[in-house]
Amino acid sequence: SLQAKFVLNEIHLRQTLKHESIVKFLGAYSEGPEGAESIYYITEHCGDPLSKRIWQGRYSIKEAKKWTRELLSAVQFLHLNGIVHRNLHPFNICIDTNNRLRLITLGANRAINRDEATLSSTQPYSPIELMVEWKCALDGKVDTWSISAPMIEMISGRPLFVRELAGSTLQMQIECCGSIGEAVLAKV
Repeated sequence: SLQAKFVLNEIHLRQTLKHESIVKFLGAYSEGPEGAESIYYITEHCGDPLSKRIWQGRYSIKEAKKWTRELLSAVQFLHLNGIVHRNLHPFNICIDTNNRLRLITLGANRAINRDEATLSSTQPYSPIELMVEWKCALDGKVDTWSISAPMIEMISGRPLFVRELAGSTLQMQIECCGSIGEAVLAKV
């Protein structure tokens, strides 16, 4: 099944990709009736989700800058290894007991430049490219928006876009950033 391929790909990537800002993978196991198993990843302890830290406001601007640099380093590492994350948000980023940022998932990852732009990210952190049926290859640029959204949330203490209705995030992005040009729309 497609889901089984995704899980096997994620396990393979977790076993091979090692970076100080990506949580260390220790193993995996499945549980439940055949065909409906749940897969559990075993990782090192990774601390509080960034979303909890933002909600509590327990950090300084200096720490927010440090965590942003660590996130940029982790994403650059993924890109250098041919992986686009596509699902960065404060719920899958943790801050460990040593105050280091740890990316806890590899997201809805895809190989860079693979001609497949399916919706597989978390609104309101999704870039526009993942909210419409894009007919072009994705590259690391789709992660840029998703890096900036938690960064803005750390500085302001609230999400850049608060989604009230499904689909409203795209409209809010267009209102904030401007309409999409004709040349870009031709690719959609």
